[in-house]
Amino acid sequence: MEDWDDDEFVSTGSGRFDRPTSASVWLGFIVVFISFCLLPESCFTWSEALWRTHQRLRREMLQLLRLSARGPVFKLLAGCLQPVLTLLAGCVRACSCGRLSSRCRPPHSLCAKASGPTEVMLIWTPLRLPNAFHDERYVIAWRPHSDSGEPLDLPWTEQLIDSNLYGTAQDGRWGTLVDGLPEAACLRVRLCSVNRLGRSKWSHEEVEVITLALLQEDGRPVQRPACARTRMVSAPGIQLCLQCSTPLSAKKCSRTHAKVACRPIFGPDCPHGPFCERCRNRVSEQALPCCVCRGLVDTWVEPAKPLQPAATSSVAALNSS
Repeated sequence: MEDWDDDEFVSTGSGRFDRPTSASVWLGFIVVFISFCLLPESCFTWSEALWRTHQRLRREMLQLLRLSARGPVFKLLAGCLQPVLTLLAGCVRACSCGRLSSRCRPPHSLCAKASGPTEVMLIWTPLRLPNAFHDERYVIAWRPHSDSGEPLDLPWTEQLIDSNLYGTAQDGRWGTLVDGLPEAACLRVRLCSVNRLGRSKWSHEEVEVITLALLQEDGRPVQRPACARTRMVSAPGIQLCLQCSTPLSAKKCSRTHAKVACRPIFGPDCPHGPFCERCRNRVSEQALPCCVCRGLVDTWVEPAKPLQPAATSSVAALNSS
């Protein structure tokens, strides 16, 4: 086999010499194309034709990425990399000791199920944040309430929750067992999240628990004690949307009630509200706008605004005179 002469190899322009040049040209073209698609729209305000070309290329590139994500190769790579990334995120989260966490947000979808006379199983869903290193715990607080729902002048009893007893956290839900509650009492239970940056606000939902007595009137233990009774209520100053159960603040006027044209048959006791702005728009867009009780909506009624302090004082002065 003859040896290659460097001068002859360069001068003849063989395929071996041109391959690196072709690869670099294609690589430069791809870099320029991606950079052009990622440029902001404000860079093309001086030319309408260039702006349309930029928008068209961006749409086609996004469509290509969506189609590639559905392919078997991308799914195989994602399935192989997901355990590694999950393990890496867990190691970083454990080593950082919560220093990379975001500010806590209140959990939602709180529900309860009684498991004994003084035991309640609480289940909730944490708010997912776009931070893979976010770490938080939860604080459960309860205190006695009167039978009418009025809070008593007693401090809250808090309990820190750092382990999930609901099972697997793949669906993002958490759960814990709250035991040792006072016997034969009406309690209110609420929940919040906490980490190094502080606490979040309390959950918009609260659980009303009515525990039972473990002893009879003569002092003997109950043979077959029943389970406590639970009921979901809204937190003070919070109302839930009648259709989607979105928490609504009573201080804001973003909630409305429906005024039906005729009395509904299936829901005579329906309050016809409140509705959030999104549900109100969805109902209004229907051919026959109806409430959840199938009552035909005639008009929408805004909540009455509270009187200002000056107006309240003037009304009081008129009543006294």
